[in-house]
Amino acid sequence: MPQRKSPVQELRDQLAGLLPPGNNYDLVVPAGQQQKALDALGEEIAHERFYFVFNLMTCELEHIRGVERWLGYSGKDFTVGRYLNCIHPGQSIQLNLIAGSMYRILCSGVFKLQFSTQRYISFVGLRHNNGSYMLFKKTTSVFQYDRDNRLLAQLNVFDKMDDYENSPLKPRITEIQGLQKEDFERAVFNMTLQNFMEKKYFSEKEFAVLKLYSGNEGITTKELAEALNVQTTTINTYNKRILTKAKDIFTHPFSEAREVAFYLKKEKIC
Repeated sequence: MPQRKSPVQELRDQLAGLLPPGNNYDLVVPAGQQQKALDALGEEIAHERFYFVFNLMTCELEHIRGVERWLGYSGKDFTVGRYLNCIHPGQSIQLNLIAGSMYRILCSGVFKLQFSTQRYISFVGLRHNNGSYMLFKKTTSVFQYDRDNRLLAQLNVFDKMDDYENSPLKPRITEIQGLQKEDFERAVFNMTLQNFMEKKYFSEKEFAVLKLYSGNEGITTKELAEALNVQTTTINTYNKRILTKAKDIFTHPFSEAREVAFYLKKEKIC
């Protein structure tokens, strides 16, 4: 298993080199338009909602509101590190991988950005200050970008759903005009899969087993062995290794390797 870095270091590594140094950006979204959107969100705080803006140029949180009411943390002390440490450990790897893929793509200038239009939606478990975990629907959208279509800041809105019970992220991307949506979604999740494989959480053979499970719900151990040209005892060994690693990575109560494959499929990793 690869040695894990702290969530904050992972984020800094993801952002390193994506944007040119300095503050000479030709900003597109007027401050007045941003404030109008924040004012509208502020009126919804009473409805189990909080939000903040993540500034990619400074790697800091801004415009934090509702965190104290719905997570129990002081807004002025709610840093990037504190937020990342609130994320349930079973989801932190997927969130980091997807976020890294989105940052790399949206800072490249390839896709035409629009204020509050491109949205990434997922379900995330966050730890309340009292120690309990709650499930939130997280909606991330473009908050600021430059004339070269490079993402500079994103708005993150969290709506309380229920108690967290090992729920999958179920990531999806919505509200991008025309064919750009399909191209963007494909690019993000293909890069996420590539990054996941590069991290070597599972061996090449183990991941091949997971892919076969995810694509063939009723496949048997014998059929897996034939497909990979190995003995059934070898498949059993792979299954045990997959289960052990998955429980450590995702802290999820899997009972068999097949469940791991279906979980990864929902997470757009397998």
